[in-house]
Amino acid sequence: MTKLGRRLVCWLIAALATSSAFAADASNPFVDDAVQPAGFSAATPPTPRQVRAAFAASFDELRKSGILDRALGVGDRAPDFELPSANGLNIRLSELRAVAPVVLIYYRGNWCPFCTRQLQGLQQALTDIHSQDAQLVAISPETAANGLDTQRRNQLAYPTLTDQGNAVAREFGLAYRVSADAAEQYAPFVNLAEHNGDSSPELPLSATYVIDSAGVIRYAFVSVDFTERANPAEILQVLRRLKQSTPAGPLTQPLARR
Repeated sequence: MTKLGRRLVCWLIAALATSSAFAADASNPFVDDAVQPAGFSAATPPTPRQVRAAFAASFDELRKSGILDRALGVGDRAPDFELPSANGLNIRLSELRAVAPVVLIYYRGNWCPFCTRQLQGLQQALTDIHSQDAQLVAISPETAANGLDTQRRNQLAYPTLTDQGNAVAREFGLAYRVSADAAEQYAPFVNLAEHNGDSSPELPLSATYVIDSAGVIRYAFVSVDFTERANPAEILQVLRRLKQSTPAGPLTQPLARR
């Protein structure tokens, strides 16, 4: 067995050894609009409509910043990187894609219910992803300890990598500074500096890439709206086409940039 093969087995064993299932926090207003955020004055609590309006404004601000134009898309070459996994291994993208195409997920952290739902959905699709001779990895700026917690709570049989300070996210054009209004809405639920071990108020856009063995991005889903995620069925469709043939041009257009 190759060194990389041993690493993949280690990831699988470590992930399957976990037994605590993820339980969504019913008090999180991102999950239930009827619940008021904790930590605000009872005299002037923000309504769900106000929370949605604050995030809608931040989405619009991000669109106007031009970040979607800067983010890497279909046909671009993915930058090589080496990041630590939650299980203590340093993982290099070029080593992974030398074995098989890579489905690369960028998520914000285990405090985000939309992220955990996406990670869980991809876990359910993992056997199908492997059947298309592809691999799956997830990256976030959260610390290795929090990444390990993400893996265990969601029983993920694929690696989670820590991109501290969003260094690699910036290479992909995904990193952005959280607006003051958005930060105010996050504050009752997560201390980003503590969770990420980094004082910079930055997060990555929610993004999904399929990267072929040559390092070319064949599929890109990049959105300023953290509630929007790539559909596993669409990812599998791209992987099937990639497995059947390896054309010189892009397989898909980045229709999901919005």
